[in-house]
Amino acid sequence: MSLDMQIANVNQLSNDVDGIYHEIAQHFELTDNIYWVFYILYDSDEAMTQSDLSREWTFSKKTVNSSITAMTKSGWITLELLPNSRKFKAICLTSTGQQLCQRVGNLTRQIEQGAYARLSAKELDQFLQLFKRLNDGFRELTDTLLAADDK
Repeated sequence: MSLDMQIANVNQLSNDVDGIYHEIAQHFELTDNIYWVFYILYDSDEAMTQSDLSREWTFSKKTVNSSITAMTKSGWITLELLPNSRKFKAICLTSTGQQLCQRVGNLTRQIEQGAYARLSAKELDQFLQLFKRLNDGFRELTDTLLAADDK
């Protein structure tokens, strides 16, 4: 199989996984972006801000802002000023938001753990190492080639 065909297969598999997460979001009648905010909050042990979501998950500020606005209007979250800050606000789940977040997180975690359990610990370690190496290559080449293309 040629490199181009292998790349196409990887992209197709990646899109398939994105589609599965989209199905989960649709199950809860959520947009993909709001689903991912719930997903992130489910795993977060610390207060999260909109800046944290943008920085750590590479979401645009506009995407995060519109998701947070919609979630606030739905009564799922509130924003509370962080101590010793005049600017940064923590995203806090309301009781309704907490219940939905638990449902979303628990079901997603069952799906993910069941799927990943199909790999041995060694296979999963290898997959993670290869995936990280591939992502590092993407980042390096994207930065280099996009900068060169701007000239």
